[in-house]
Amino acid sequence: MTPWLHALNAITGKDRTLDDWMRAGRRMVDLKRAYSIACGITKADDTIGKRFFQAIPKGGTKAHVPPLDQLISRYYALRGWDAEGRPATSR
Repeated sequence: MTPWLHALNAITGKDRTLDDWMRAGRRMVDLKRAYSIACGITKADDTIGKRFFQAIPKGGTKAHVPPLDQLISRYYALRGWDAEGRPATSR
C-alpha cells in the first residue's frame, strides 16, 4: 500500500483501492471540465501565457516553441475527451 493510498483511506475512513481513488480523480477532473464548458469555456480558452510562445535565445531548448495545439489534442485524447475537450457522458 502506497503512503498516499494509506493516507487517503485513513483520512476518509474508507478502504478504497488505488484504482478506486484514480477513478474518483478522473471523475472530478471530468466534472470540473463539464462545469467549465457549461460556463462558456471552450477549446480556444485552453492556452498558456504569450511568453511561452516566444523561443528562448539560448540553452537546451533554444528556439523551441512547443506545439500547443498538438499537445492539447493529445491531452484531450488521453483524458478520453472529444476533439473539443468535452468529457464523455458515459463515465
